[in-house]
Amino acid sequence: MLLAVAGYLLKAKPLIVTSNSMFPLIKRGDLVVIFKSKQYEIGDIISFKNNGGIITHRLVSKIDTGFEISSDFETKGDANQSSDFSSVSNKNILGKVKFIIPFLGFLFMYLQSKYFVYFLILILIFVLLGKIKNAKK
Repeated sequence: MLLAVAGYLLKAKPLIVTSNSMFPLIKRGDLVVIFKSKQYEIGDIISFKNNGGIITHRLVSKIDTGFEISSDFETKGDANQSSDFSSVSNKNILGKVKFIIPFLGFLFMYLQSKYFVYFLILILIFVLLGKIKNAKK
């Protein structure tokens, strides 16, 4: 919640990286912070919408669409052998990566998992059992 509020105030969006396609710079479990930009350059690392998901890859070339106001880009993960299958239009770009925080994404993945809920329930049971045991004394 605190992360969401900070992101809103700074106009930033934190994203959890779920693959190693940008290895070694960005690894699975890292948290990237993106900011919307008016312009994107070759070499920028961007996050973009793709088939209902979000991908973070590097811009490798600009594709001329013939329209002044529209740009398409070719992207590629640093660890991938070839460029991405489809181009990315400017309207699908969510922002440019400005910060990479190693491993922090793993913490947020864990906090959102069912195992964390099980862990909290287990702690609650132990606390209640301790209170019952102390009440009997």
